[in-house]
Amino acid sequence: AARERAKELRREIDAGGDPLSAKEDGRDAPRFRDLVDRYAEVHLPNLAKTNASDQRSMLTKLVGPEWNNRLVTEITPYDVEKLLNRIAEGRCRPHKAKPNNRARKLQG
Repeated sequence: AARERAKELRREIDAGGDPLSAKEDGRDAPRFRDLVDRYAEVHLPNLAKTNASDQRSMLTKLVGPEWNNRLVTEITPYDVEKLLNRIAEGRCRPHKAKPNNRARKLQG
């Protein structure tokens, strides 16, 4: 398997590619938690205190556990759709096993 991989890399190099720089670019790419930290630093101070607190809470409790360690470039539209569907199921708090149906009961 290692020989086959070496042959693939050799072909890529011969074609003008640089597999090492591609690997280094992946290491330098920002992670989702870096993006959240930047958002909190730049945008949240400009919001009302309650709104900023709500947004920070949503990012850390709903989105953070799913995407914190992922590279921003790895997140696809399918991942976003999957996360939004999970949130729309009524699991407003990830630590609860049962969804919060109070809002649905109030709607009638």
